[in-house]
Amino acid sequence: MSEATAIVVLFAGALGDFVLALPALRLLRRRHEGRLLVLAVRGPLLALAEGAGCAERVARLDDHGMAVFLGGGDAPAWWPGRPRLYSWFGADDASIRERFCAHSAESEFLRVERGEGRIHAACAYAESIGERRCWSELVTLAQLAARAPSRPGRRRLVVHRGAGALAKRWSAGGFAEVATWWRRRGGEVVDLLGPAEAEMEPLPGAHALRETPLPAVIDVLAHAGAYVGSDSGPSQLAGALGTGGVVLFGPTDPVRWRPLSRRLEVVRARPASWGPHGFDDPPATAVIERLAETALP
Repeated sequence: MSEATAIVVLFAGALGDFVLALPALRLLRRRHEGRLLVLAVRGPLLALAEGAGCAERVARLDDHGMAVFLGGGDAPAWWPGRPRLYSWFGADDASIRERFCAHSAESEFLRVERGEGRIHAACAYAESIGERRCWSELVTLAQLAARAPSRPGRRRLVVHRGAGALAKRWSAGGFAEVATWWRRRGGEVVDLLGPAEAEMEPLPGAHALRETPLPAVIDVLAHAGAYVGSDSGPSQLAGALGTGGVVLFGPTDPVRWRPLSRRLEVVRARPASWGPHGFDDPPATAVIERLAETALP
């Protein structure tokens, strides 16, 4: 393979997956310094990928060109000749693997991390490309820069009550108590509501952000005074942006899924409180105590 061969990285994961894989993606960029590296992600992640600094070009993995390619047509316009391919897409589909291999100088197929595992997901992503890194280095590699705030946000608490699975959600009452406590001390509460929270009514007294574009979510999280959420993509994003606060875990294991952060405290509920619709442990007072230690408005 020529040293001039371009690199293509395909990543099919969602928001939280991308943040956890970011150290591995940046390590690939270092490994292939001097070569053109194209990173393709799903449409909603384009802006995040463009700002992450791990590729010269960013493309849309779920565009029409890729659909045509997988159906037997020409490669997308962003596909550079016969690249060296790292694909977190198609590992379990023989037809996709065959298609990619036919248009690559070399191909490596990997899997988006799911379920239980012996190590943190970010470690697993790094190890999948042959890189072993300590926790501290992974946290550093995951950090995202944000633009200067449009206005001071130290008094702002961002709350994200949702999660992809109902079982991962802390109680609505707990979030409401924390939000009330913050407002009583003169702070502002932002209730971050994405597609998974479409059925939720906004927290009383909070400013609701419903299905906000990702660049605006990044801006809000990066310049918040504190964050509280369950195990979710926005919690992973808050960690990478350096926002302090608390993330609540129930049935998912923080050893495997905790945000890559030095400022987000992890609190795990007692197993007795876990249920199909979420968990009500710990009490709101415990979360408030953690917030009060570092993030009083």
